[in-house]
This record gives sequence, structure tokens and C-alpha cells, in this order.
Amino acid sequence: MSLRLPISVSSPCLLLLTVLGAPACSTVTSGGHDAYAQGNFSDSLGTWMGLAQEGNAEAQFMLALQYDQGQGVAEDDQEAMQWYRRAAVQGHAPAQTNLGILLAEQGGEASLQEAVTWFTRAAEEGFAPASTNLGMMQLLGQGVEKNPSLGRGSLENGARNGDARAARLLGAVYYVGYETATNFDRAAEWYQMAALQGDAEAQYQLGLLFLNGEGVQQRDEEARRWFQRSAEQGEASAQFLLARMTDAGIGGDKEHDSAQRLLEQAAANNYLPAQSALAMRYLQGDFVPRDDEKAFHWMSQAALQGFAVAQYNLGLMYVKGQGVMQDRLQALRWMKAAADQGLQQAQERVDMMEASSTAAALPGIQSEGYLMPDWAADAHPLPEALR
Repeated sequence: MSLRLPISVSSPCLLLLTVLGAPACSTVTSGGHDAYAQGNFSDSLGTWMGLAQEGNAEAQFMLALQYDQGQGVAEDDQEAMQWYRRAAVQGHAPAQTNLGILLAEQGGEASLQEAVTWFTRAAEEGFAPASTNLGMMQLLGQGVEKNPSLGRGSLENGARNGDARAARLLGAVYYVGYETATNFDRAAEWYQMAALQGDAEAQYQLGLLFLNGEGVQQRDEEARRWFQRSAEQGEASAQFLLARMTDAGIGGDKEHDSAQRLLEQAAANNYLPAQSALAMRYLQGDFVPRDDEKAFHWMSQAALQGFAVAQYNLGLMYVKGQGVMQDRLQALRWMKAAADQGLQQAQERVDMMEASSTAAALPGIQSEGYLMPDWAADAHPLPEALR
């Protein structure tokens, strides 16, 4: 049984992430930070407002943050931008970064260019998240002339200053060879840096590298260990692959109950291959009591969200009357949906069903077996934003 998979890479698009300021940056603001940390947003808002109007940059930043996130006040991007700007002109790096984020979200060349200006100013102060955002804008040519080399340099600055996201993105860049030579060794180095800092997606990617032997020595035990660490943080793709390894005893003991729990977690996290796989488990009674109704539930969840294998299987369930009343029209509907996504088996069944306007074609399809989900169903060799 092969588990060799193409690595999946999330889109290294602009990191639109709000950055919190350091708690209790001064005695003056400590009361506000204490209230904020305890979730007393109305109290912290009152503290920030008074200090912000007096010109305190940290209070201006925190006031903006509460408007930005709708904490203790209605979410208001314009009010947030106003207070971020007031703090930013005083040299407050997190405020400069968040102001850049809001400007980038606005879109338009002028806003993107101003966002680059603020990211640059914060990056020059050594603020790692700003370096990461600046690197992505340079890499993609947003608000600035596209310069992949300069972008990688900014990402490296962010990574070396402690931003795990920057390290993870560099791993993706070197893995896919975006505007540079593909280099699995460097990809592994950057993914490992991010993974060791607790980045769940990087842990998953590093697990794939160990599973595939790309940039590192192939080691199933290491792959399973990194999938485990990622899965514990709720990374659904890691939960899914760890479930398969655990079921098959790859990289460790066979633990069917653990595999079942992991599949359930990934399915609950709306991971479509896991929903389809969980449905198949119930359909076939693999390590669980057979339950056609549960199978129908999970197959429907994945099919409704466009997972082609689940759409085909759901059509087949309607053909067989398994977990649901037999229904030729529903069967045809779901087979067509899968066929429209290029699933050849589905197109063949559609042709059979459309050749007859009655249920005469159904017996020939009822004997067909279900399709197992592709274990690499979400693995994209090239980040979506860079295609």
C-alpha cells in the first residue's frame, strides 16, 4: 500500500492577519491590557479611548484593534484605520502592519502601494510579520514591482525574526519552485523551522516530506510523528493522513479505534476526503458496525460541497437504494455532477442511464463498486494564488 503523495501547498498570498501588541507595554496601559486579556472589552475600550485621545500610541493601536475585531464595539474598519494610522505615524510597528493589512484588503493600486510603505517601515524596525507581508507583496507584485528575489529576502528576514508563517511560505516557494529553482532540501529546512515553532500546516507539510523522502530521508515514523503534532492542533489534512497510517500500521502500531476518531475529527472539520472516507467505512463496516444511514449522511456532506468521488458514490447509493430510497433521477443528478468534474466512471454511468429512460439501466450499475477517496485529493503541486 503506497502512501506516497504530492505535497500540498497553501496559497502564499498576502498574510492578512491581525497582530496583537505586547501586553502591558507600559504602566499607563497595563490596566487596559489586563481588562483586555480577561475579555472585559468594554472596560478596556474605555481605558484605550481616554489614553488614545491623549496621543498614547499603544492605546491607539489597541483601540483600533478592538474596532478591527468588533470587540466590545461594533466592527468598524474605518474607525480602526483612523486609530491605526494615528499610532502608525508615531512609529508603532504593529499598528503600521495592521494599517497596511486594511489598506491591502481595500484593494486598488494606491491602497496597495501605501500598504507596501507601511509594511516597509515596520519591517525596518525588525517587526517580523511586516517583513512577511512585505515579502509576499514583493513576490507577487502587489503594490510594488514584482521582485521574487527581494521577496524571498524579506520572507527570510521575517522567518529569522521568528515568524513561523514566513518560514512555512518559504518552504512552499522552494518546494514548488516559484520564480526560483525547485529545491526540496531548502523546502525541508524552512518547513522544519516553522514546524518546530508549532505551525500546524508546516508540521503537516514536513510530515509529507518525510513520507515521500523529499529533501529528507524517507521515514514513516517521522512522518507519522509530524502528522500527529499537526493533527493535535486541528489540522484536518493531517488528521486524515494520520488516520490512514494508523489504520494500516504505517510508521507505528495499527490502531483502528484511533483511526476512527481521527477520521471523525477531520470530517467534523469539514475535510471532504475524510467525510467520504468515513462514509465508506460505515458502508463497508470497516472496523465499525455497518451503518448505511451514517454513510449516507457523510457521503451527502461531501457531495453537496462538490467532492466528485462522493458525488459518484452518492449516485450509486441512490441506484442501490443503500441508506436511502432508490431514486433513478437523484442517481442521475449526482452521477452528472461527478461527470462534470471529469470523473470518467461517472460519465460512463450517465451514458448508461441516459440510454434508457426507465430504470432498466439500473441493474447493470447496481453491481458496480464504490470508489475510495483519493488520499491526495487536496494536494496541489502549485499554490492557487500562483497558478
